[in-house]
Amino acid sequence: MDVTVHHTATQNESAYFKHDRLDHTKPSIRLVHMLPSLSPTGHIQCSITHATVDAEYICLSYRWGNPDPSSSILINGKVFAIGQNLFDFLATARENHASSTPASLGPYWIDAMCIDQSNVFERNHQVRQMGTIYTNALQVYVWLGMMDWDCRALVPVLWKHNTMNEWTTFKDNKDMFIQRVLHNDYWTRAWIVQEVALARQVTLWLGAASIGLSSMVQGLDYICYADKEMQSRLIFRLGRSWQKEFYKNKNLVHLLDYFRGQQCSDVRDHIFSLLSLVTGDGRDLEVNYHISRAELAAEVLRHCQGSLCFCTALLVVQTLELESTDFLSVKPDRRLLPCIEFCIENISKSSAFLPGTELPEKWPGGFSFSDTCESVTFPARLDQYLTYWIHDGTVKQPTLQEDNVVFRPAEGWENIYIVRISLPFLATMITRSVDVCVHAKSGSVRGALPAGYPRICYASDHMEQPGTAKPPSQWDSR
Repeated sequence: MDVTVHHTATQNESAYFKHDRLDHTKPSIRLVHMLPSLSPTGHIQCSITHATVDAEYICLSYRWGNPDPSSSILINGKVFAIGQNLFDFLATARENHASSTPASLGPYWIDAMCIDQSNVFERNHQVRQMGTIYTNALQVYVWLGMMDWDCRALVPVLWKHNTMNEWTTFKDNKDMFIQRVLHNDYWTRAWIVQEVALARQVTLWLGAASIGLSSMVQGLDYICYADKEMQSRLIFRLGRSWQKEFYKNKNLVHLLDYFRGQQCSDVRDHIFSLLSLVTGDGRDLEVNYHISRAELAAEVLRHCQGSLCFCTALLVVQTLELESTDFLSVKPDRRLLPCIEFCIENISKSSAFLPGTELPEKWPGGFSFSDTCESVTFPARLDQYLTYWIHDGTVKQPTLQEDNVVFRPAEGWENIYIVRISLPFLATMITRSVDVCVHAKSGSVRGALPAGYPRICYASDHMEQPGTAKPPSQWDSR
């Protein structure tokens, strides 16, 4: 989840709300009901009950935002602190209900209120069934936050699908409308992808006004009809019905690549927030907030073995920000470091480039990565690094990073080398984003080297010799 909001109990601990334990043997959830009236002290009042995902409820999708400042509400008569953005929604929904504007008092499923964020075991349980929670909801409310102008005048224009000419009436509000809706920080969140994609029905809330997501997108089409960059934004991608076809037969790495720009405060949520959408490799990955980022990276790459490449490994380690971990600075037990291992061929000037063909006169020599990854930038960087350690056909082991890179000739194979790189060190080798290559996207056959296929292992594992790698035909289908 995004950011945990904490309260500080000072004198009377019993005055603060604490969650009762959920029954984790079934798909249990908590649901929030808002009371129509404020408390005698002026607080918004809610009750919370236990249910299952089969109940009738509305899900709220919103941006947690900065935990400070926080606001207090009452849950079951006791104080509970929530972020300002969530408080604004509750206040708006209650006021709309009181003024007979269509708005519900619940029941709601709201992650910050319905999950005990301090209980990691419960977070694992609830996030594992997040896809079901949003799929089963009667509808999903998307809260874009409070507006400093009244956008209700624009809603009928969007809903009626008016022509571009009729938008001239609202040209003074057009730029602000784009800024508040299209560029809203809500669309940057990682979690909202599945929350919107899995919903039966989505209603956007702009302050006190509401509109269906599909109607909003149709209206935005009139504003941005000639702006391809605008039309590529997430609100368009999630708001068009045909987009649901995109998620069919997609593995975790593909979705991670597609939504790599989304943001979250816990980088592990880049992975966990997409699991409910995965239909291919990676769909069996377990939600586990107990494991480290490096361990999670290894688990993701193992579950997506069919698309494992330098580029996909880089995508995962960069997403999980392994370059910022303390693996390389505090020197933990390096035997436990997860690594990527592969075989490559050193093509010297005297080697044949093709059967019966000599290499060009100016061929500088170097390693062939064509059997392992077709990404251009990273193999070039790795080639430069490894070539530095070859002298007269022998390998001089790197000494400064000896536990992060292991590099040795393969026994019984001429010009074939086995390379093992720790995933944290891999994250430091290139910092800019690398495009996922053809091998990973299309599953093209890699047949030149008998052990060229990368694998995920640990630093303490024995190095695999050429000829022992699993061939493509035995991999899981892509």
